[in-house]
Amino acid sequence: MYMSIPRFFMEGELPEGDIVTLPFSDKELHHLTVRRIKEGEHIAAVAAGGKCWEVEIVTIDEFEVTGRCIQNMPLEKLPDLTLVQGISKGDRMGQTIRQTTELGIGRIIPFLSACTVVRLALDERGRKGDRWRRIALSAAKQSGRNILPIVDDPTGLDDICRELMDYDRVVIAWEEADKRADGTPLSVTDALEGCDIDSHVALVIGPEGGLTAEEVEAIKALGSFVKIVSLGELILRTETAGTVATALCMYTLGGLGNHR
Repeated sequence: MYMSIPRFFMEGELPEGDIVTLPFSDKELHHLTVRRIKEGEHIAAVAAGGKCWEVEIVTIDEFEVTGRCIQNMPLEKLPDLTLVQGISKGDRMGQTIRQTTELGIGRIIPFLSACTVVRLALDERGRKGDRWRRIALSAAKQSGRNILPIVDDPTGLDDICRELMDYDRVVIAWEEADKRADGTPLSVTDALEGCDIDSHVALVIGPEGGLTAEEVEAIKALGSFVKIVSLGELILRTETAGTVATALCMYTLGGLGNHR
């Protein structure tokens, strides 16, 4: 039943009381109207921290929604995974954000790599970030998520390296992967050995032109917790690589139905 009712994200917690006003933004009120939600219907009302309640709509108009709490809904428990994704052109970046949000990604950092085709002025980065956050919101609703992934504004290598210093494990997908003892390329599963659903893990994927050797070396220099892996012998487009590698990481860490 939980997956069958539409989700809407509140700007705060659900107020206490029998019949309460739900703290929706004007944009979310518009979404309720577009979905033609009516009095008596049930929705999932989600707070910023991920708490979620099944709510029966009591009154609704374009300015305000009131409802009655029916029950608490289960909290979301997903691996703590961040995707550092080289920015791709056209709708490819939006596609990656949409699909990885559906897979349960916790954070997405758009990376302005040296090989990024798209060039963004400082004043354009915020607008791009806002657009990608809207895509993530839509995907979170569609996939029944209680927690919105964080989508950063686009940033460069220096900021990326500072962020990655605080992670337990960093996995870079690159053609020159680290090697196992038998000389074969390191896989995602190998790289995440010893990690679990609570480990703070980051995945780094290059743009259309790939990551440069200098970028990989800069991240690798952060420490032994950085591993370079292969995604196999086939050449994957950047949006495919980001989605596939995210799925592999999520499953290995205990997500996507892999109850370790």
